[in-house]
Amino acid sequence: MLCSSKQSGFSAIKPKLKIRLTVGIVTTKEGMEITNNQMD
Repeated sequence: MLCSSKQSGFSAIKPKLKIRLTVGIVTTKEGMEITNNQMD
């Protein structure tokens, strides 16, 4: 019982983590592009 409830809780958190990671990657890419543009 405990294991199954832990898994369902984890699967509920997973999408939020994916969104956070995606947003983080996009923000980092944009930041690097801005830095590159400023250096030119």
